[in-house]
Amino acid sequence: MWHTDWAMTPDFIQAMTGVLIQGLQSEFPVTSKVLAAIPDQNQDYRPDSKSKTALELAWHIAATDIWFIDGVKTSKLRPADS
Repeated sequence: MWHTDWAMTPDFIQAMTGVLIQGLQSEFPVTSKVLAAIPDQNQDYRPDSKSKTALELAWHIAATDIWFIDGVKTSKLRPADS
């Protein structure tokens, strides 16, 4: 169950910031290559009719980091769809 009634402590935020920065530094080159590998003419590609398009998946990859950083910054992590 997702808990929204707790507040993050400054120590927790500092530790999570360090983890996040380290992760972003190691993942950024890989993520950049994945996003750059989607040709413009194939942005609508879906491996299955129920799948997201390549562009939608790329947006999800990029937006997840922003969602997490914003949650740490505001001390309010919530599910992405809330």
